[in-house]
Amino acid sequence: MPGWFVLLATVLCAAAGVGLIVRAALRSRSRAAVPAAVASPGRSLRLRPASRSSAADAAPPIDVHHSRLVGWRFGLLLGAGVEARLALRLAERTDVDIHEVMSLVRGGCPAAVAARIAEPL
Repeated sequence: MPGWFVLLATVLCAAAGVGLIVRAALRSRSRAAVPAAVASPGRSLRLRPASRSSAADAAPPIDVHHSRLVGWRFGLLLGAGVEARLALRLAERTDVDIHEVMSLVRGGCPAAVAARIAEPL
């Protein structure tokens, strides 16, 4: 696939990670425009919604580093020719070696078979 497509997929995946951060900020119902964890890069990048009256309503914290990693892995797998649904499933599993999947797919192996080969026992 052309290099611009891989770049576009990577940017879109990174934007999806940013979308998760914005969604968590909006759910917190606070008046702060941007959570402190996003505003200051020196601080921890885990977001927690503002305290609420009920713990059941609170959204789980978002790990920005994990979101970026999943987006990067997803973009690489899309660029190698893996279909989006399978690429997302593999990108979320950090125990799967995506470089092995990519080399098998580039060698002509079907993506589903390559995913089964690369999955740990």
